[in-house]
Amino acid sequence: MKKRILLAVLFGCLVTGCSSGKKLECVHKDKNANMSVTTTQKFIFDKEGKKINEASTKNEYIFTDQYLKYLEDNKIDMKDSINTNSICDSYKGIDNASCKTSIKDNKITIEAIIKESKNTKKTFAGDYNFFKKYYEGIKYECK
Repeated sequence: MKKRILLAVLFGCLVTGCSSGKKLECVHKDKNANMSVTTTQKFIFDKEGKKINEASTKNEYIFTDQYLKYLEDNKIDMKDSINTNSICDSYKGIDNASCKTSIKDNKITIEAIIKESKNTKKTFAGDYNFFKKYYEGIKYECK
């Protein structure tokens, strides 16, 4: 009987999503002659929006064909054009942080995730309204 209840709860979480916290997603797009960059900041707060339970940052760099040709002509590997190791290394000192990179076609993606822990409480000071106002103030679109 306990197994059936547990399976029902797990299935319910998969279908409806276990997180009942308040969510904030802020996106900023930028472009130059060589690439376009999309930065997405995501936060999952507690139900009241007072405390962050998880935060993530995702950067997507999409290179122009002209820039890819320049890299190829100069024998520069695309992965060397963005210092992904340095970016991921900046998260190593934070508890419960992970960082991964992927390279596909003309795009490099870097995603870092930080989950709440005793030590990350000092990392994030602010509630839902604070972060929304902050990111909108630096020209992100938030929803």
